[in-house]
Amino acid sequence: VNGCAVRELTCTPGINPAAIIIFNGGGVVPAFTGPIGLPAIVQMTCNAAGTAWTYMGYDITNIRCN
Repeated sequence: VNGCAVRELTCTPGINPAAIIIFNGGGVVPAFTGPIGLPAIVQMTCNAAGTAWTYMGYDITNIRCN
């Protein structure tokens, strides 16, 4: 996106695959949940300064599958 790198997190299928995104060291973006039996996929891009990964306008400090 605009010459910025893109990364993708894929959470493997389970009963309710979801990605949990933490920003500013404590805020939580609502979990992205995939359909049952399919992976939850989240795409992140680097910010304009190239110093952090972002999702939906939030600078990510931690991301994990749930």
